[in-house]
Amino acid sequence: MMPIILVSPDTSLRTQKAQEYLLQNKLSQNHPDVLWIDDEKLGVEKAKQIREHLSLKPYQGKIPAVVVINAQNFTPEAQNSLLKTFEEPSSTALLILGAASDSQLLPTILSRCQIHNLLDTRILPESNKYEKEFEDLLKSDIATRFTYIEKLTDKEIFFHSLVNFFHLRIKSHPGDPEFLKNLLQAEKWLDANVSIRPILEYLMLKMPKE
Repeated sequence: MMPIILVSPDTSLRTQKAQEYLLQNKLSQNHPDVLWIDDEKLGVEKAKQIREHLSLKPYQGKIPAVVVINAQNFTPEAQNSLLKTFEEPSSTALLILGAASDSQLLPTILSRCQIHNLLDTRILPESNKYEKEFEDLLKSDIATRFTYIEKLTDKEIFFHSLVNFFHLRIKSHPGDPEFLKNLLQAEKWLDANVSIRPILEYLMLKMPKE
């Protein structure tokens, strides 16, 4: 099954959601078929341990599972060493990563996972209200996009909705992974308290046109 990434700055929320996924598969955090990792340092040796665990047959349950609550602590080398695991996920294994922000993981990892933004789900219940606008903006010229951003009132909700929208599209639109890199950069700027309007204008310049 496709690996899952749970995104939220709240560690307890990531933990709760990961436990729910395990329960759906009749597993728990302390189950012998579950490798639960919450280490602060995650290098290539830990990545090797994950690969080995996923290759094992389950002892008691139906599938082996790996949960990495703080996947943002993976080194780039460790993420690259896991890339094949993400490219060819086992149909009989469960892999769950938690991260404070998806900008902390490599785009090559993100593009091969189901991404669930727990923060947006919890505090932005209207995050889908811009879907029609996104479709229109994809067909618009730069001037129209900039005019839209200028008049926009709830810019931060729009930003998070835009991130979610493109995460959902990434599997069916081959050109989107490049724009995902721009979104990741934009998230870093937002975390660094850069003003939201120039961030959105940058994204309007980079957004693909259909």
